[in-house]
Amino acid sequence: MEVIRLANPSPVPHWVNGGIVDAWGKRLMVYRLGRGSKTLGLSELVDNRLTPSVELHTLQPEGGFAEDPRLLVVDDVLHCVYCATQGSARCGLRVATISKDYEIIDDLPCVMPGVKPVEKNWAPFACGSKLYAIYSTAPGIALRHTGEGNWEMGGAPGLWRAQQLWNYGQVRGGANIVEHDGEFYHFFHSARFVGAVKVYYMGCYTFDKDFQVQRLTQLPLLSGDCNDYTNPWGPTCGPVAACFPCGCIREKDHWLISYGWMDVETRLVKIGFEELDRCLNPVTSYPHTR
Repeated sequence: MEVIRLANPSPVPHWVNGGIVDAWGKRLMVYRLGRGSKTLGLSELVDNRLTPSVELHTLQPEGGFAEDPRLLVVDDVLHCVYCATQGSARCGLRVATISKDYEIIDDLPCVMPGVKPVEKNWAPFACGSKLYAIYSTAPGIALRHTGEGNWEMGGAPGLWRAQQLWNYGQVRGGANIVEHDGEFYHFFHSARFVGAVKVYYMGCYTFDKDFQVQRLTQLPLLSGDCNDYTNPWGPTCGPVAACFPCGCIREKDHWLISYGWMDVETRLVKIGFEELDRCLNPVTSYPHTR
């Protein structure tokens, strides 16, 4: 495993939770640009160096803000699924389309299933020519995008095993999901308190085309540092040690994951296929109860 730090490509100090994708022969990263901004930053990634940021002006109403963007390509169309405020400061999701000139040409609010009290951290992925997302693992719910911001919801009870067997907090959305050798790989995040510090973790589970979890990491692949934390949401919310996966690319022999670190910057981590396979245990090897 190799962690790669990147120089800040943006004019603001906080550029965080960046998603990555390969599109149009380029490697792109999109990230939150500062705090409380409705503008996202986009850069090209060349030899682990980021070009200066281009501002993506989201089309959400004034007073909103954009964060936690994920990039993915469906039928040669670049989509950005990101979290936004919608009415009364409530979190929601939006699906934007980005042109080859790096402009947002569509930016539609997602129609919410309404199961979660706060709508965020869906994990999108492409399958064939369709856009899907894992909505939650507990209960297991998957979504299929039907256009114009509308999503069709379906039960996926097999996803529950990931939550049942993970001991580091609630399994929530992370990087865009990528298919490899007949399995879909989801590098997710979770969080729990260690003393007074809220510590974030990154794990991975795989599932098949029927949304049955196949394998799961028993231990976190990455985590925040309890001794090196920030207060990104102000003193009333307490200290946070953040490690938040947002992007995933499959390389020749390894995974490249982008993740937000301490709510300040975006980093990359390379994890070899064989290295990850050693960490992934078949769910059949776990006891059915803890």
